[in-house]
Amino acid sequence: MRPKFLRASPLVVVLVTLISSLVISSPVTASTTPLWAWGQDNNGQLGYSLPLYATEPVQVVGLTDVLSVESGQVFSLVSKRDGTLWGFGNDTTGALGDGTGSGATNQFMPIQAAGLTGVIAMAAGRVFSLALKSDGSVWGVGQDTSGQLGDGAVSSGKARYVQTVGLNAITAIDAGYQHGIPLKAHGTVWAWGSNSTGFCGDGTTTERHTPVQVSGLTNVIAIAGATALKSDGTVWDWGPNGNGQLGDGTTTERDSPVQVSGLTDVIAISMYSQRMALKKDGTVWAWGPNSKGQIGDGTTTDRYIPVQVNGLSGVVAIATGLQHSLAVKSDGTVWGWGDNYYGQLGNIGVTSTPVPVKIPGLSNVAAVSAGRFFSFAIQSPDAPSLAGVSPANAAKDVPVNSSITWIPVPFVTQDFQLSKTQDFSILMADVKNLSGNTYAPSTPLEAGTTYYWRIRSRSGPSYTSDWVAGSFTTVSPVIVTTPAAAAQLLTTPPAQTTVVIQTTITAQSPKTSSAGSSILIALAALACGAILATAVLKLRGKKKP
Repeated sequence: MRPKFLRASPLVVVLVTLISSLVISSPVTASTTPLWAWGQDNNGQLGYSLPLYATEPVQVVGLTDVLSVESGQVFSLVSKRDGTLWGFGNDTTGALGDGTGSGATNQFMPIQAAGLTGVIAMAAGRVFSLALKSDGSVWGVGQDTSGQLGDGAVSSGKARYVQTVGLNAITAIDAGYQHGIPLKAHGTVWAWGSNSTGFCGDGTTTERHTPVQVSGLTNVIAIAGATALKSDGTVWDWGPNGNGQLGDGTTTERDSPVQVSGLTDVIAISMYSQRMALKKDGTVWAWGPNSKGQIGDGTTTDRYIPVQVNGLSGVVAIATGLQHSLAVKSDGTVWGWGDNYYGQLGNIGVTSTPVPVKIPGLSNVAAVSAGRFFSFAIQSPDAPSLAGVSPANAAKDVPVNSSITWIPVPFVTQDFQLSKTQDFSILMADVKNLSGNTYAPSTPLEAGTTYYWRIRSRSGPSYTSDWVAGSFTTVSPVIVTTPAAAAQLLTTPPAQTTVVIQTTITAQSPKTSSAGSSILIALAALACGAILATAVLKLRGKKKP
């Protein structure tokens, strides 16, 4: 599912991980960001026509330019860099959003959601889907029997996306079993849908068909189901608690958020049945149900407060399935623990394991996602390391007649600079307060030359984050990218502002039909907090009881 980031100290330290991709000349014959899947596939949720399950990773075909992947109970969603949304797996309730509404056939190959563009994030619930568009609006499709689409019109299901009412300035979205949960730009959390066990967090157990505010939460910077990460590095949970999944040392159900015991310095969270947290020191902590060893502490004992996952360090991404867990290390390897009945650990040598084991055959991985009994990994080609490289040594090779494009973030503008010198003493471009998302040089760039770019977010005349920087080297006519970077930057950002920037170096040469090297930067910044912004295609954690 997905990680979410950040942490705290008087100055904000931002760790930005840049992931580049391999692009070849026309015709394009390989995925720029390979997507791998393994585990249960009885409904086509792996996006590949496999019999019942896959015990080791297989590459999903028919998708290029993958931005992120989200896993539901028996279906999956993939967003692409062009803002379109694709799905595969069970479509009984219309959760794939293709508009047919037939609900009769499992989709074993990716199909596009109808009438939906400008998607920058999405979430997969049990049998419904949510999408966040670049204008800050939220849309939903699929089952709506408990109001989980948030449109105020309960029904058995909807085959086309409908807009959730009463929401604006949304910067992140997630979904639980039968509820939706977005994060607003100013740090508050909202929810709707099933609420019998307090999942809406509004202090009641009343089903909500339109968004209500989760009680008492401010300065939130990341969400995962009914789990929230605040700018001070603390984690808060609400909802059912029969197996200690709220992490407060009890088994008492909570209809409003409580602080998870003993956790600080957290930079990412993930939720399914068990919860996980990634700390800024690269260690992973977990709590909740543990019948299959999904906590990873070497036991099968439920944990009512967080315990450290055994033997993991240098972790950069986490994900939780129903009874299994995943982690990506800084060397690009993937590790899994918990249940492996359907092959969801991608390792045929184990049935289940209470400690992490390496998943064979995967390297250069940037992000992971976990469904009920299945898993995904997004690979970064030719990126042997996701960290430890400075921007000066992380060139991205692009054609001389390229433009630089990024997906604009709602409600903020950007400053952009381009230079031949790493210290930006001589500027080729210096654009301030830019509401657009593209810079096109007036003349072609010089071949065989390294250029340095940097972008910062702006919220008013005096509130800016520090620069996020990178570099690329021009070549012609073929693009061959090398690993991009991890750079530490000091920043003084706007208070309570979350910024997500996707920067794409897009080839426009007539010799290339679909070329582009991309760098995804997730920069989440809050004043007086130390932040880890992971830019690995959209790191996420998750959800569902």
